[in-house]
Amino acid sequence: MSEIERRFLGTFLFWATQKGRIKEGRLRGHGMKVGDTVSGLRADLSSAEVKEGYEFLLSLVPGRWPLSNLCSPLFQKFIEYILQNVKDLLINKKDFDRFVLLKKEFQVLEESLQYLKTFLNFIKDASMELEKSKILFNHIEGITVNAAYICYLCYVEEMDGDSASELTLQISHVLKHIKPIKPHVAEIYTGALRGSIKLQIQYNRDVIEFVDDFVHFIFKDLLELSNCEACSSMLPLKKDQIKSLAEASKQLVTLLIYPPEDLCVNQGKLSDILTCIEGLIAEVASAAFSFSVDKAAEVNSVFSDLLKKIEHVMEDLKDVILKDLVSSKCNFPRTNGLGFIDYLLRYLKELLQDGKCDSVVKHLIEEAQEELYLLRYFLKEVEKKKHEFEEVKKHDLWTEVISLAYQAECIIDCLVTGDYPVWYLHLLCKITTETKVVRDHLKEFHATITREVEVPIEEQGPNPVRQVVETTQLDEVMVGFNDETDLLIEQLTIGPKYLDVVSIVGMPGLGKTTLAKKVFHDEKMRRHFDVQAMCCVSQTYDRRKLLLGILNQVKCSNQQNEKNPADALRKFLLRKKYLLYIDDIWSVEQMLTG
Repeated sequence: MSEIERRFLGTFLFWATQKGRIKEGRLRGHGMKVGDTVSGLRADLSSAEVKEGYEFLLSLVPGRWPLSNLCSPLFQKFIEYILQNVKDLLINKKDFDRFVLLKKEFQVLEESLQYLKTFLNFIKDASMELEKSKILFNHIEGITVNAAYICYLCYVEEMDGDSASELTLQISHVLKHIKPIKPHVAEIYTGALRGSIKLQIQYNRDVIEFVDDFVHFIFKDLLELSNCEACSSMLPLKKDQIKSLAEASKQLVTLLIYPPEDLCVNQGKLSDILTCIEGLIAEVASAAFSFSVDKAAEVNSVFSDLLKKIEHVMEDLKDVILKDLVSSKCNFPRTNGLGFIDYLLRYLKELLQDGKCDSVVKHLIEEAQEELYLLRYFLKEVEKKKHEFEEVKKHDLWTEVISLAYQAECIIDCLVTGDYPVWYLHLLCKITTETKVVRDHLKEFHATITREVEVPIEEQGPNPVRQVVETTQLDEVMVGFNDETDLLIEQLTIGPKYLDVVSIVGMPGLGKTTLAKKVFHDEKMRRHFDVQAMCCVSQTYDRRKLLLGILNQVKCSNQQNEKNPADALRKFLLRKKYLLYIDDIWSVEQMLTG
């Protein structure tokens, strides 16, 4: 008996042994003499006895094996035997030169079995629920035993057109049970993933690679079809739609493997979402594998609907993870709301300057930073009109603004650690989008209360000494000074890194204050500096009140009992890039001693 024949009989003997069917050198329940080891086999590989033995094993009810054998390594080993048989066929079966389609099917079978082995390897250390493990392993037993028998038949039988066609159909049937073409097959895979209880599971490179392989396994045929030049002219299918669905599927699969484990997350709601995700993955797989040219338009519509469903699920997930997390853990606001947004913007700037984020995370943080900058700028302007700011704070939009800021912090803290599930990226994208929507709503709200709220003009007594922090009216129009503005902005943003003073001097009425305010409120300045503050000194001033005014402005607070405002301000500004606009200085001494 040749080595190849021994390997084929070894495959048969391995499975018969695992099923507990080898006793006293015979196949129990059948009577075939097999010997105690592979080397003890003496039957001819093509004999009717061996074929009947295989058929006997096929007839056995799946799952009836010793419970101790119920594990992934058993099937991994069996698949290794079968893969070796496939390899022997592809190398030594000369008939394949005449039956190209059959050879191609065996190549697909080899690839699919290799993936199945990868899947089993991923879950090998898992302690699955018994019911889920039975469903999975019964399914895999049916696949592997049939695959082994097909390989055996192909090796021992003479090939003609009829037998080649029959084997091709049998392989196609096995592939339908390996590939999640039918929803119930996909549900077996997703159920196994969700049912895996891994101790101290960590989101690492192994998880990322497994998810990529799983999604690639689902979309491989579809991607190849869409890239085929011969089909591209006939297919209305958009490649970016396939890619979007594939990326979204990675998020779903990752969620099954690595769901949120925070105790603050509502586990009941999360369980419902994961159940929905299992069904969605099954739908995606079924749609991907059922695609054909003649059904392209129909499947396109299905893909669009699936993307919408996934979007809804991810929105529900964001609500469960972030809103519950923020309300229970963060208990916002921990400080003044605008103060927290300022802190978050400084934090994001430091993260980007450190260069510790990967390119994908950096891009998303930059987008979030951009939207938060614009939102903060708008709120800062609204804050200057006290009645408007109070109306905004009474509105639900204010709570939503602060909530989004805290949600962004929670997600970004996870992202910058380097090991993060792919669905975290989606959550940050959602937060950024929602921030833009809230900003638009705030603008509409601002326009409404500007039209509807009539602000009473309060009488103000004479106050020759201006000691309060001044603000610019939101509707103040500044024109002119374009060249001077650009020159000052360049000097302030491109100038030296150490402390520097830029002075605007001249006779009263020349527009010094207007120019200074125009520079101060320019968007470039807001982006360049971490902290900005403005104050008016005048000829007579109280140093303590002036410093308190600046301190309260940069910290968005209203503290009047600070014992040493100068020291507190120094500590707050330490290691920050700040711009301080001081108006109405009458002498050099004021500037040096103030």
